[in-house]
Amino acid sequence: MTVDDRSAAASRHVAQGFERHRTGDVEGAARNYEAAIALAPDHGDARYLLGLVEITRGRFDPARAHIEIALQADPANAHYLFAAGEVARALNDRDSAIRAFEAALTIDGTEGQRWAQLGDLYLAAGRPSAAEECARKATRLEPQLHNAWHLLGESVRAQARADEAIAHYREAARLANAYGPPLESLLMTLNFSDRVTPQQVAEEHRRGGAMIGPWGVRGEAAAPWLVDPRALDGSRPLRVGYVSADFGLHVVSFFIEPVLAAHDRGAVEVFCYFAAPHDDPRSAQVQGHAAHWRSLVGLDDDAAAALMRADGLDIAVDLSGHTRGNRLGVLARRVAPVQATWLGYPNTSGVLAIDYRLTDAWCDPPGMTEAYHTERLWRLDQGFLAYVPLRDVPPVGPVPALARGHVTFGCFNNPPKITDTCLRLWAELLSQVPGSRLLLKGKGLEEPSVGTMLRSRFRSVGGDPEHLDLDGGRPDFREHLARYGDVDVALDTYPYHGTTTTCEALMMGVPVVSLAGPVHAARVGASLLTRVGHPEWVAADAGQYVAIAADLARDRERLTRIRSGLRWQLSHCALGDVSAFTRALEAGYRAMLQAAARER
Repeated sequence: MTVDDRSAAASRHVAQGFERHRTGDVEGAARNYEAAIALAPDHGDARYLLGLVEITRGRFDPARAHIEIALQADPANAHYLFAAGEVARALNDRDSAIRAFEAALTIDGTEGQRWAQLGDLYLAAGRPSAAEECARKATRLEPQLHNAWHLLGESVRAQARADEAIAHYREAARLANAYGPPLESLLMTLNFSDRVTPQQVAEEHRRGGAMIGPWGVRGEAAAPWLVDPRALDGSRPLRVGYVSADFGLHVVSFFIEPVLAAHDRGAVEVFCYFAAPHDDPRSAQVQGHAAHWRSLVGLDDDAAAALMRADGLDIAVDLSGHTRGNRLGVLARRVAPVQATWLGYPNTSGVLAIDYRLTDAWCDPPGMTEAYHTERLWRLDQGFLAYVPLRDVPPVGPVPALARGHVTFGCFNNPPKITDTCLRLWAELLSQVPGSRLLLKGKGLEEPSVGTMLRSRFRSVGGDPEHLDLDGGRPDFREHLARYGDVDVALDTYPYHGTTTTCEALMMGVPVVSLAGPVHAARVGASLLTRVGHPEWVAADAGQYVAIAADLARDRERLTRIRSGLRWQLSHCALGDVSAFTRALEAGYRAMLQAAARER
């Protein structure tokens, strides 16, 4: 058989394989492609199509090898380049994936979905302005592509433009017309905004909860869930199930792990339901504190609900709210007599089958926020969370103003939380403290376009952008904490307060000034600072916020005293007492179960 004959026969195998591939006979197609390659090892289409088969099999290394050979035959083939990008992304080789998609789109840039794929890669690489450009191209090419609108919202929000992102998320959610990432992002980002009312945010969450499902609502549908009397009289431990995608390297794990470790094993039998696709060293550490560890990966909501019901839980606790990876759809089907949401989200779930939201009287003063929740509020006397100061952290340094001769205010919160309200407050504060500077640190602030935009916003509210110092996110955690050594006074955001950032600032000896508002997200600072023993750093209005921060800045001796003792205070206060907090949490669980028994 001549070379031409072999090539022609290989092409016939490819054509037959392609027809089988098209009709769903993937294995038959693979045999044809392999036969083609046996005849013509460098046949580009055979290699490319067999690479696609390997992708569907989840065999990405062989897929990459086939596609690389195809590219050697035709390096300017857009289909081959797109496939190379998809394989590189699956193998977590982001740089190679970006190069492949960029090359492909210079050849064929007509598909919105391809621009969206490149934009996702840019966003993951910390290049939100480039991601925004791709998303805008994608939405122009395919206006009905909901994931492109979602990407546009994500890339804009990453550039501290949360209110602009809301409109894009809303369009993505409209097009998707189902509960999923666009709606999750919309609901989360509404908490950031200073332009929507609490009533509007609550209504959006109710609609979101209704899209998750009406199963297991209070009343008749909940009646069959009888409470086991042995759980009430203490003859067996309460079976408590925690559901989260964030038991791994996520801030939620740093708050839940100490509680899991502190649970009284004679009082509580802990079940953890992990919803993330991958374990990591942190999740392995958390797993050690659970009596039972279940993975929900690959299970739809019905199957996951069946698994949890089979465990005979007394209480199921969602730790995610509307954050990525949540399994609210499982709790919507009711898996326990009592269901609660806690810790990972600052607002209502909107899911009627969730009975309680765990909080405290500082975050949700009685009578203030009940109307914004579909759950009943259960206020824990010890506060809504505990914080255990981390080990192996940098030492607390001296007040930086003593050496520099000027005060540095700082905010290390997520940049999308920086609203115009924040910028106006900070502009007024800097004007009252001559020579002072403001250090903003967060992911994305290293991008020149983001810095330019933020400085422009600061100027528009009367601030001097020359007094702003911007620092991007830092992957090394110790280096991140050490940056607090450059801050004299930390400033909380509004209306979405910091939680982890506030605790970290306190741990590093830096006082935090917080403005209390009318909803939970805007009152977290009040809870944390009151329990660490400094309610005087909580402001009731804008003028008081500026005055508290300015007074702290002017008194270097006071700052020195605060800095030298704040870490010790954090370790010896109500906020840092995880044992007392966990006992209060366990008592709350039992009281909720008792209430359910009375009602049913």
